[in-house]
Amino acid sequence: MGIEKTKIGLPAVQRNLITGIDVGGTKIHITDTSSSSVQKFATTEYASLDAVLEKYFQQKKARPSRLVIGMAGPRDDETGKVKLTNLDWPIFDP
Repeated sequence: MGIEKTKIGLPAVQRNLITGIDVGGTKIHITDTSSSSVQKFATTEYASLDAVLEKYFQQKKARPSRLVIGMAGPRDDETGKVKLTNLDWPIFDP
């Protein structure tokens, strides 16, 4: 079914899974191609976007082959890094 092997502890990449993420100041909405539902995560319960993604992918038991993220904040055109404007999280470095 298009699953790649990965490091111990990380879910495998599922080739046909695409995930969409909307990062706001108080919550994050995540959906993917395996379901029509949207999961919500409170930003106050996590230290970073990485922590939210780790939780979500552990719940899914898979990581996507592609990921789309919408974030409110300035993006550095050279590095791609994003500093969220309404959330005191580390700079997102794709």
